[in-house]
Amino acid sequence: IPTAETVGPAPVQTVSAAEIEKVGAQDVLELVKRVSPVFAGNQSTGQEVNNGGFGETRVALRNLKTLVLLNGRRLGNSAFSNGQFVDLNTIPLAAIERIEILKDGASALYGSDAIGGVVNIITKKDYSGVEVGGRYGFATGRGDFTEKRASLVAGIATEKASFTAAAQWYERDPVRSTDRYPAGLTADELVAANL
Repeated sequence: IPTAETVGPAPVQTVSAAEIEKVGAQDVLELVKRVSPVFAGNQSTGQEVNNGGFGETRVALRNLKTLVLLNGRRLGNSAFSNGQFVDLNTIPLAAIERIEILKDGASALYGSDAIGGVVNIITKKDYSGVEVGGRYGFATGRGDFTEKRASLVAGIATEKASFTAAAQWYERDPVRSTDRYPAGLTADELVAANL
């Protein structure tokens, strides 16, 4: 059957740097969850400690083991998860050029690590210049929740060599269960009910 060269046998979704900026995500997991529903599930955990993680971020397509590549090469697994998952917090969001998501099982090509699929993170290459970025978010309702992120990407490229470095800092205030009000009750009603 004749097909275009750009159409492959497996569905690959590509998220570009422009889309990453538009989405406004704070880390890689939040980004992929917003652009594709296949990352929903309890195996794709974020930085929250109370959800079974240790502050690491890991992805799983449809709750199945997913291979994570950096520029086409396998990443080492995190020590916090007993070597079972890759910690995506080690990759600054500002350094990413695009993310390629293979949504089908690819264990025939990549081995048993790719039962759910493959996430290939492509970083910026041959980058010349300096890019500084930051975000600040805060609660608009009750409470004093804040979220802060700062990033720096710098690089120099010549005809024979290139060097690129990236760093990111992220901080978010904790939101405890005791900080949340039951639906429909005001602070005064909570005090009156001893909640």
